[in-house]
Amino acid sequence: LDRGGIGWLQGFDEVICRCGLDSNGAPGEDVVIDNNGNRMKVNLSLHGKIANLPAHHVTVEAQTQPPYEIAVIGHVEESALFCPQLELRTRISTRPGSNRLTISDEVVNLKATASELELVYHCNFGPPFLDPGARLVAPIREVAPRDARATEGIGHFDTYLAPTTGYVEQVYWYDLIAAPSTHQTLAAMSNSTGDRAVVLRYDKRQLPCFTQWKNTQAIADGYVTGLEPGTNYPNPRRFERQQGRVVRIEPGKSYSAEVTVEVCSTREQVSAIEKEVATISGQTRPEIHAKPQPKYSPV
Repeated sequence: LDRGGIGWLQGFDEVICRCGLDSNGAPGEDVVIDNNGNRMKVNLSLHGKIANLPAHHVTVEAQTQPPYEIAVIGHVEESALFCPQLELRTRISTRPGSNRLTISDEVVNLKATASELELVYHCNFGPPFLDPGARLVAPIREVAPRDARATEGIGHFDTYLAPTTGYVEQVYWYDLIAAPSTHQTLAAMSNSTGDRAVVLRYDKRQLPCFTQWKNTQAIADGYVTGLEPGTNYPNPRRFERQQGRVVRIEPGKSYSAEVTVEVCSTREQVSAIEKEVATISGQTRPEIHAKPQPKYSPV
C-alpha cells in the first residue's frame, strides 16, 4: 500500500506482467470475510501481488527431437492464512527459429473454500513497435474511454503520438470479436511504416476483456503502450464483481489461460495480420463510445 496504493509501480519493469491473482486494477476499498467470519473493509493496492512474488519451483525442458521446443516451467504461490491461497503454474515455451512465445497458465485454488480470481496480462511495448503514427490493429466490436482524460483522445484511440513531455495516460476498454469456430482473437500494434508489429493471440472464452493503455510520455519517462487481455478490466475489484467479471474458482479447481506473443518483422507479415483481423471482423463496424460507459467504468 506504499504511495497511496501504487507502490506496485516500483517493480513494474517487465515486457509482460501478470496483474492479479486475488485482485488487480486501480487501488480501492473492498469487503472480505475475516478470520472471525465477519465482514471487514480492506484497501486493495494497484494490480495485486503475483508479479512481485518469486517462484518456488522452476524447471527447464528442452526437446531433443523436432520441433526442439524449449520451455520454462514455474510455480508461484499467492497465499496467506485466512486469505486466498492461489498457485500459478506457468509454462512459457518457444521453438528455435520461431517468432512466437506462448504463455500457458493454470491458476489453482488450494483452499477448501471457493476463491476469486482476477488476471490481466499487462503486455508492454515501446520502440521499435511504438512510434509516432503506430496503430492498434484488432477486430473491434466496441470501445469506450475509461474516464474524462481518455474521452479527450477517443477520436484517435487506435493511433499513437510521438513522445510527449507531460502526457497523461489514456485507457480504453474493448470488446473484441473472436473467430466463431475457434474462439480465438488477436490484438496487434503495428509501427507507422507497417513493417514491424507485435501480436497477442488468445482464446476470448478465457480472457474476455481487452484493455489498451496509452502512455506516450517522453522517452525518459516511459514511452510505452500496454495491450492487456484479461479476465476483467482493471477497475477496482468491487466494481468488477458487480459487473460479473470476477472469476470464482471452486475448492481444488483451476482456471486456465494462454497468450501467444508473435513478432512480425516484415511488411508481408504485418499485412497478413491486417487481413486476418479484417476476416474476423467481417461486416461488423466498431461501436465507438464518446464517453465512459457504466458497464465498463465506475462512472
